[in-house]
This record gives sequence, structure tokens and C-alpha cells, in this order.
Amino acid sequence: SFIRRRRYVPRTLAWCGAKKRAAGRRYRRVLDRIMKFNRTLAAVFPHLLYAAAAASVRWMAPQFVRYACAETALISVLAVWYPVGRTVWALRKWDVGRKGGGAVEHPTKAAKATKATKVRTTRDGSWIKQQQKGATSTAAAAPKKKFASIYSPRATDEEIVLAQLQFWAAAGLLSASTAGAALLPLVERTVVAGGLAPHLRELHAGVLLWLHIPTGAAELVYRAACVPLAGAVGSASRAAAARGAGTADALDDGGELSGPFLDKIGTFLGVFVFFKTISEQTKKMLLRLVAEGYALFPALVTLGCPSFLTLYGCVYAGMVIPVVNTVRAGTSATPQRVRWLEYWCAHTLLS
Repeated sequence: SFIRRRRYVPRTLAWCGAKKRAAGRRYRRVLDRIMKFNRTLAAVFPHLLYAAAAASVRWMAPQFVRYACAETALISVLAVWYPVGRTVWALRKWDVGRKGGGAVEHPTKAAKATKATKVRTTRDGSWIKQQQKGATSTAAAAPKKKFASIYSPRATDEEIVLAQLQFWAAAGLLSASTAGAALLPLVERTVVAGGLAPHLRELHAGVLLWLHIPTGAAELVYRAACVPLAGAVGSASRAAAARGAGTADALDDGGELSGPFLDKIGTFLGVFVFFKTISEQTKKMLLRLVAEGYALFPALVTLGCPSFLTLYGCVYAGMVIPVVNTVRAGTSATPQRVRWLEYWCAHTLLS
């Protein structure tokens, strides 16, 4: 077609990419200048810039913002569909990279590249050496990478997965805080009587967008709130110190339990492993369930309490404990990272 012959789509994408890279370079230069003056100001500058931009849009187009938050699927896209889709893509990309050792190249492009290499090698046998020499000199002259955003192709698959863990932990903690505050009678009455529901929807959309844009907002909330919460509930390091050596290998990120208790359970299950009634993997799974079930005990207590306390127990079991386990999964083995990313996707879609 005419559009394909003129290559309008690739040219437009290339132009947008060039403008984006140029804007990123200018932004980093401004940030470097601010960092030379004050490092704290440089750390909060992206967030101040976003707050100013959001306030400006809200001031210049209030009706449009209210319509977008109330009458469109903006909040659903920011809270459900975009993060779930990005998490599924990150897990798929990470799984392909671990199994295949990297990205899979299209077979047609690979065949063309191989054919071109053979032709050039036939014409000039020193072509490969010249290309290798040029690539080595270019790599030596290239500056070191300062920062790789998760939205950049330079970010590794593991960095993208860890960034998704940070996002879900931050989003889960904010959702738990919102749900806990909404259960308070005075808060609900104040919102209804004061007509604050539209403003709260706008604030919700603004916070979700703030977590998505590459300003480090999710990492900020993760380090400032999620990590201390995990430490208060029982950090992985204290749990590993309290457990025995044999149990620590089975539960590298489990709940906070005394070592002798877990050792007794491990010894009891070891008898079944010895007689080959259960496997060693099943033993580890049961020990993990015991440790994580211990952290859910406060939610079990709320089942016999009044309804609003039971709702708080649901928030604790459905959001607070998963946030803690997500923080621990950031420093644990690969299956735990995949497990909690899949949990947040399922929890978001079902809720």
C-alpha cells in the first residue's frame, strides 16, 4: 500500500523515539545540575514536577479530569489492565530469557543476517575482524550506563521483574490503607456528606499514574513503607536467625516462628520422607504453609468478631500479608517471585 511504501509508520515511530530520547537527555542534564546543588532536592524533583503537572491539568481542565475519572475506564486501566498486562509480559519475557538464554530472534531476520555475513566474508576475509575491532573500540569508548529505567530496552529481565514486585507491593499497601480507612464509620460519613467521592476518585487516578510513570515512585513507597512493614511483621533475616539451620533451607522467606517449633515439625515430616510417603519437596511445601499460616492467625481470630473487624481481617489476609511476602520475595528464589506476581494478577482480576 501507499503507507507501507512511504514507510510512514516506522518513520513516525522513529521520530517519536528520537524526541523521547532527546527529552530524556535534557531531563537528565537538568537533574544532574540539581544534584550538584542538592542531592535531596534532586531526589524529590521528579515527584514535585509530577505534582505540579497534575495540579496544573486539574486546574486548567477540571471538567475533563472529572469526566475521565468518573465516566471512563481510566481507573480500571491504571489499576487492573495495564499492570496485569505488564506483569504477564514481564514474566513471559523473563521465562523465555531463562530458558533460551536471551531474546529469540525472528528466523527470517536471522537467515538474512547469516546470508549477508557469508557474502561479506567471501568478498573480504578480514571483514569479520574489522567489525569485531570496531565493536570493541566502540564499547571501550562508550560511557558507563548511569540508570536504566524499567521502560528502557537496556533494563534486564530481572530488573523488570523486581520493578513489578515493587509496584505491586506499593499498590497493595496503598489499597490496604484505602480499604482500611473506608471501613471507618466516620470516614464514610464524611465522604458522603461532604461530596468528596469525585475528588477521591481523581486522587486515586493521580496516585496510580504516579506509581506507573518512571519517576521511581513505586520504589520510593516500597522502601519507605513496604520494607518497614515487612520488618514489623517479621523480616526474613530475623526469621532465618530464629530457625534452625535445617529449616532455614526449607523456608528461606517464611513467617516468623521459633526455631524449635519448626524443627519439631520438620523432624516429624522427615519420618514420612524416610519411608517415602511424601517427597522432600512436599515436606518443604508443608513447612512453608505452616510458617505462612502462622502469619495469617490474626485474620482467623477476626472470624468470631463483629463484621467490621472481620472485614479488617480480610484486608489483613488479602493485602497486608501478601505485601510482606512480596517484599521477602524480592530477595528470595525465583519461584517465590513468580508466585507472588501471579497472586497479585489473580487478586486484582478477581477483586
